Parts: sequence; C-alpha cells; structure tokens
Amino acid sequence: MKKYLLVLVLVTSVSAASAQLRVGLKAGANATTAKVIATDGSRPSVPYSGGYHVGAELKVLLEGQLYFVPQVQYSHKVFAIEYNNVDTSVNTLKMNYLEIPLLFEWKKSFYKSGIFVQFGPSMSFVLSGKEEITGKEEMNKPMKIASTAYGRAEANAVINVGYQFGRSFQFTIGYVYGMGTIVDNDNGPVIKPRMFTASVHYFLN
Repeated sequence: MKKYLLVLVLVTSVSAASAQLRVGLKAGANATTAKVIATDGSRPSVPYSGGYHVGAELKVLLEGQLYFVPQVQYSHKVFAIEYNNVDTSVNTLKMNYLEIPLLFEWKKSFYKSGIFVQFGPSMSFVLSGKEEITGKEEMNKPMKIASTAYGRAEANAVINVGYQFGRSFQFTIGYVYGMGTIVDNDNGPVIKPRMFTASVHYFLN
C-alpha cells in the first residue's frame, strides 16, 4: 500500500511540474548600434545594422503571475562604426554570439492570450567574428579575441514587451543595453552595444 501511495505522489508531482513548465522555440531580427568613444576622444556614428537570432526557451511558473524564462540563442550582430578619419572611414564588425538571457516575466495567465513584460540580465559569449575596414587601406580579417583585443564575454540588461496569441504563439519586441565595452584592450576604443529585437515564439506544449 505504501508503495502505491509513493508512486501516486511521484506521478502527481511530475504532472504538476510539467503543467507549470513550457518549452518553446524563438527566432527573429536584430537591429544593432553602439555607443563608441574612439581613442582620440571622438564619438563616431554607428547607424543601425540588421542581424538575426534563433534559439530555445523555457517558461516556469514561479508564483501567481510571475514566471522565470531562461533562454539560449545564437545571435548574429553587425556594428558599422563610421570613424571618418584620414585612414579609416568605416570599421564593420560582424559578430556571432551565444546568448543566455535569464528573464522574469509578468503575465496574467499561463496559456491565455494577453500582454506580458519580460526583464532581466543576459550574458553574451563571442563565438567568432570578422572585421572589415574600408578607407585608405581596405582590410578583411577574422576578429582577434583576447585580453589585448576584443573581449569574449559581455553583460547586458534586457526588457521585452510581448503579446501571446492563443496557446502557442507569442510576439515580442525588446531592447538590449550593453553594460560594458566589447573591447578588452584598455588602450582601445570603447564600444558599448545597443540593440532592438523583434521575435516570434512558438511553444511546444
């Protein structure tokens, strides 16, 4: 009898946990710019450039209307920095990231349609990158990732506003604020990323 009760408790616990956990996929577009301070103190302009992201996410009910939404995604970002000096006109950085946003979400209902808000930190890790320089001397080379060049990791703050359509689909628009520079070299320029995102989410359960 005790064995049957234990099995019943375990089955009930697993069912309750799965009912409060959702698994989803996401994909969307990035629009990236950056706040740049050059080594000479000037502030080059950085027009918005397009990119994209794809990934997966979980949604876990914490309490009431508060959810935890950890995500993992691949993100391609482009920064076109217009230095406009004698030697270099544009330095374009094309970077590939592994990103791990750890977001909290406020939403009235787990499954029903409605507006929601997400916020939280995100860590970005550079997988690879390419640097294209145009101007007096043109150059196209892989980015150097080192303590004396471009850094491997970045910390960001994220805020998203979204709408859920029925049970499975969501749409979000968001803003990602880079907390630090992507350049580790103390003698290099300061490049702090800024990014708008638009994403479509599909939940499997």
